[in-house]
Amino acid sequence: MFRYGSLLLFLGCIFASFSFVSHAAGVEEQHFSIRSWRTEQGAPDNFINQVIQDKRGYIWIGTAAGLARFDSVSFKEFKNQPASSDFGYNIRDIALSPSGSLLTLPASGGVVEWKDEVASIHPVTASLAGTTLLDVFVEPGGAVWVGGEPTTLVRWENGITQRFGAADGINRRVNQISFAVDGRGRTWVASGEFLGWYHQGRLEPINQPSGEIGTALLIAPARSGGILIASAERLSRMENDRAVSIFEGDQWPARRAGIQCLLEDSAGRVWVGTRREGLFVFAGGVVRKVAMESRMITAIIEDTEGNIWVSTEGEGLCRVRPQTFTILNTKTGFAEDSSTSVCTDKTGAVWCANRNGGLVRYANGAVQHYGVVPGGWLFASRVATDSQGGIWLGSNNGVYRLNAAFDRLDPVQPSMRAVQTLFGSRDGKMWVASSLGLGFFYDGIYQQVENAPHRIDALSENSEGKIWMATSESLEAHHQIRLFEYSDGRMNEVMAPAEWNSGPIHVLYFDRKDSLWIGSAGGLVLKQGSRFTRFTTAQGLPDDLIAQILEDDAGYLWMAGRHALFRVKIDELQAVADGKGTRVVTALFGADDGLQDAAAPGGGQPRAWKAQDGRLWFTFHKGVVGFDPGAVAVPRTPPPLYIDEVRLDQQVVRTFEPRLEVPAGVQRIRIRLAVLDYSHPEHVSVRYKLEGFDRDWIDVDQDRIASYARVPAGNYRLVVAATNQSGVWAEQESNLLIHVAAAWWQTRWFFFLVLVLAIALVAWLARIWSVRKMRVRLERLEKEHALERERARIARNLHDELGGSLTQIGLLAERLRRHRNLEEIEKTLGLLIRRTQGLATDLESIVWTVSPQNNSWDRLASFIGRYARLFFDGSGIECRLEGAETVPALPLAIEAQHEVLAISKEAMNNVLKHSKATTVTLTFQIVDHVFELRIQDNGMGFEPLLKEHAERNGLNNMRTRAAELNGRITIESHSGAGALVILCVPIQGGSGAKPNKIN
Repeated sequence: MFRYGSLLLFLGCIFASFSFVSHAAGVEEQHFSIRSWRTEQGAPDNFINQVIQDKRGYIWIGTAAGLARFDSVSFKEFKNQPASSDFGYNIRDIALSPSGSLLTLPASGGVVEWKDEVASIHPVTASLAGTTLLDVFVEPGGAVWVGGEPTTLVRWENGITQRFGAADGINRRVNQISFAVDGRGRTWVASGEFLGWYHQGRLEPINQPSGEIGTALLIAPARSGGILIASAERLSRMENDRAVSIFEGDQWPARRAGIQCLLEDSAGRVWVGTRREGLFVFAGGVVRKVAMESRMITAIIEDTEGNIWVSTEGEGLCRVRPQTFTILNTKTGFAEDSSTSVCTDKTGAVWCANRNGGLVRYANGAVQHYGVVPGGWLFASRVATDSQGGIWLGSNNGVYRLNAAFDRLDPVQPSMRAVQTLFGSRDGKMWVASSLGLGFFYDGIYQQVENAPHRIDALSENSEGKIWMATSESLEAHHQIRLFEYSDGRMNEVMAPAEWNSGPIHVLYFDRKDSLWIGSAGGLVLKQGSRFTRFTTAQGLPDDLIAQILEDDAGYLWMAGRHALFRVKIDELQAVADGKGTRVVTALFGADDGLQDAAAPGGGQPRAWKAQDGRLWFTFHKGVVGFDPGAVAVPRTPPPLYIDEVRLDQQVVRTFEPRLEVPAGVQRIRIRLAVLDYSHPEHVSVRYKLEGFDRDWIDVDQDRIASYARVPAGNYRLVVAATNQSGVWAEQESNLLIHVAAAWWQTRWFFFLVLVLAIALVAWLARIWSVRKMRVRLERLEKEHALERERARIARNLHDELGGSLTQIGLLAERLRRHRNLEEIEKTLGLLIRRTQGLATDLESIVWTVSPQNNSWDRLASFIGRYARLFFDGSGIECRLEGAETVPALPLAIEAQHEVLAISKEAMNNVLKHSKATTVTLTFQIVDHVFELRIQDNGMGFEPLLKEHAERNGLNNMRTRAAELNGRITIESHSGAGALVILCVPIQGGSGAKPNKIN
């Protein structure tokens, strides 16, 4: 058994070593790209009965779940039907009226009209009670046709109803009655075997034998102005009221599948939807099946962008577009999806290095494989053509060249490994960058290039025949990029800007003007002379990684990167390089163009190739993509843009009025924007700005919602701008004026009230400030006045106490000078000494009262005691002190200090001058916050009334001083019994205010 297996493997290898031709399975079905929206993509249902586009551009679908609207990104369902009728579910048919409203047929019966997203019962419903309705159609003039079971057909116009039935030829050999309006404005009706038009209140049947048209008819408008007729036998076109067959035979799908819907698009293709075999297209005299999963097609329309929309049972809503791009991968017969290199020969055939699939040739839908070379299986890494048309292949086991008969790969340099680059220069050389370094083949001889970098990332040739190469050296944190120019056997390094050190170079490309374009991981670089200009996403490119570059014949630069294939006008890039612009406009191509994975590998070459016929070929991870740049349609105008929905907090409001009223208290405004680009929705960008609130544009996320929180009261205007694949921004004059109502605290009267209160508050504060300032000023003046009084008091004391003493001292000195008697001199000297001692005492008293540290009651009591001892010293009167040490250290006003001291001095002076006492006692105490001083002597005493009358000035002065302190002075004395003077002064608080008067 092993022998047989080995033999089969050997035979397989021998068979594979010869080229063989195979046609890719299903190639004829790949003319169109299909994209489906099912429940997984947000569709409300996978079973869709009808599809239509309204005048604004929205796509509407009718499903079992109800009516829904599609804006190219998401579906919005409408189930807000009147409470009296449940007509929002199982929509069987939809028609568009000239006014823009939609007429729908729900399974519950009746005709429902939707206008501005609000539903109402259409008047024709009154004449259709009890009828199961299946078809609805609206003429350009507004007349409504409704078809029902079993043979009911009603025409309604301006309140007038006409009924047609079996007597008029109406029957239901097919599921629906179909309608069409021709170029002459006539309304055609097809039902079963009946075909005719409406004329003056009657259905006029066509005068043609049914065998020449067929049975079970279905009609649709024709692009030529007539109508198309699809029957079970053939496809016909009505010309001059005669049906002319344009296709019939066994390939006509209606023969076996039954026709459900019919459409001729703007390009002249006829689309046929069947009930059992899916979708077909008739073009160029050939009917082809379009590869779709669903077998049941319920409706077909063409939108304003040329897309074909198909509603299905099971596959949801499908968009069908002509396939602009040819994709070569396993679906076209390749062994692997990914090919690492591509080129074309002089015949236009495409050659691909298909990795483990070997070398592959593709031409006219046929695939030819070269999978085995002498020595084993072939891993193909690079393929290129030379200037003579030879095909060269780089592989895991050397470099090979295809022989002239194109049936065998001959080894050229088997020792080469890891072939990174193949490049054929115009002088006939084939350049190879491999594990051996850089070299070239010329006339079958390999020559190594000395002093070349070990690793070459990219090669290119300018118009002068000079070879340019790029390499990168990996450093710790970046790549060091190096450029070289090779000519006449000499290698010259070209200094590159330091800011390139962000990633390796993937491709070098010289355009027709000999400008060098460099694709790297850090953007696109243009080298002109000694100037380098770098382009990144900041200048409008969709990607900073540029892996492949080609120029088309129209002056566009086509590039492939990580995310998409895109093109840029070279003139726009040049304008940015010259400082005449800041951004470029790019057109992107991706999933909506059939490129499901538009990620392109970079490094090594050739990764991309331009054929002699102008077609461009790029290598992607999912296949090799080729296309005619001139046939790629790019929209020139921005897409329609609408404000789809407004939410004020959680409440949805209508959006058809030009002015949005926002009540006071709304915390958040959410505005959903709809951009109707059905061809390339993933390339749509939207931005918005609320004039009067936003300073700059704000980009919209994928949900396309503009959101604002806590917008102040006022008037605003929302401006929205969008761009699609064209890259051109256009502002929408949406006329959505937003008025945010003011809350009661934001109204003018509230503002006026606040202003009045603010003015009153400012005035009150100003008054408080002025009163306080005046009070401070009064206090300052009072302090200044007190200071002046104190100065006056000090001056008065100096005058009264020291002045008199100094005068007496002067008189005694003069008297001493005149008297020569020794006894008189001694007497006078004694008086002089006592006066001088008194003067010193008075001076100490004045200095003590001036010092601030003595402003306390305890220090006053202590000073009075010391003063008394000195005062009575040498007078023969014994001075006794009691209680001075018990007086607390309470604060003492300077006025009280002065007055109490003066009263004490006056009392002691009276004792010394008049009492003839031998003992005097001073007693200090604090009783009930009152300072009490008692001065008692044991002298001769006196009668107070007589004494007061005789020497009233001294006692009166003492009482006056006590009264100024709110105090009281008491004098008790009798003849021969001594005298007692009691001084009571209230102690004032810390505030400095005078205490209450002692009665």
